Amino acid sequence: MNWPRVPLRRLFRVVNGGTPTSDPENWNGSIPWATPVDLGSVSGKLNSTRRTITEKGARTGSTVVPAGSILISTRAPIGYTAITGVPLAFNQGCRALVPTGEVDARFFCYQLESMKSALQSQGLGSTFLELSSEALAALPIVNPPLDVQGNIANFLDSETRGIDRLSGLISRQLDLLEERRQWTLDEVWRRAGRAQWKKLGYATLLVTSGPRGWGGYLDDDGEIFFRSANLNRRSLVPDLSDVAYVRLPAEARVEAVRSRISSGDVLVGITGANSGWVALADASVSGGYVSQHVSLVRPDSRILDGRWLGYMIASSVVQSELMGSQYGGTKTQLSLPDIRNIRIPDIPLEEQRRLVREVERTEELINRQKSLRKKQLSLLAERRQALITAAVTGQIDVTTARGADLS
Repeated sequence: MNWPRVPLRRLFRVVNGGTPTSDPENWNGSIPWATPVDLGSVSGKLNSTRRTITEKGARTGSTVVPAGSILISTRAPIGYTAITGVPLAFNQGCRALVPTGEVDARFFCYQLESMKSALQSQGLGSTFLELSSEALAALPIVNPPLDVQGNIANFLDSETRGIDRLSGLISRQLDLLEERRQWTLDEVWRRAGRAQWKKLGYATLLVTSGPRGWGGYLDDDGEIFFRSANLNRRSLVPDLSDVAYVRLPAEARVEAVRSRISSGDVLVGITGANSGWVALADASVSGGYVSQHVSLVRPDSRILDGRWLGYMIASSVVQSELMGSQYGGTKTQLSLPDIRNIRIPDIPLEEQRRLVREVERTEELINRQKSLRKKQLSLLAERRQALITAAVTGQIDVTTARGADLS
């Protein structure tokens, strides 16, 4: 349908967000205060948030917009939207669209959702991407009659509710599969736990971490620089979706020897949010170097299997032990003595390998099921996006069509 397009500012007033000072008198009030994180976790109306501010906080550092406004995240991740179900304030990562006339905010919320990729491409900035108020106000949007807006919004409310419900069920299945994996690791620990105990340090050839001050050696290529970002929470396989490289000058080579990775090394995060995460070094990272935020543990292969050690460290029991050993104020951190002092069952090498084979068989089945469900979620997301785009642009007649019939 050939509906007119108008700049967004013709229908909405764009309001910038703000943050009150840290004065305790500004916080823990009765007014919800939203961030992009809040928007990323809600679909539909935003009625509550993780934090609240007082009326003073709203006057001095933020702006309260009325219920029925559209809140949109304008800093990465750009393009998440929700309708304010109650009056609320919001931080600089969001902007509010306050209707200046009679509109159905649900329709325009769906329309903005269908334009998420285009909105993200307009983000500018060197430190972080941000969609400016000017770009948002100038955004061309379709403006069908009010009754048509309502019909489309009602249709999409019904159809997306079913898709979202199914996506939620599949996401829950993924959670249960991960719980099954963790149970498998814990069961291996329990079965091995009847043996005598010893400290990990007595079964290793090396426990170290990377040198400090290598930021100046980073390059576009060279040797892999293994960081905590390359650890996986739910797998021993290194995560190489974001790889850094270093080119070392001759004077750094001697110091670098101790932090050079070999296949079979166990790599453990020791600082920040990834503390305790573990990966097993394979050919993809062998020859690289660990950063100062990663501990390199080299098992004595005569008595300790690296893969078994990786699964042991990933078990709930050892993770709890490690988390209890953390120190630091604003930054969580583990020490190398913490790693050396991990208690492990002293069982024969062949028994370790047998337990590893059991875990890997179960893990293979779990990963196959997880892959299937992730594909289902991806298809549902594509379906949802196509349905919304077709409806808000008039490609389907919502008075006769059903989303299930959309080809």
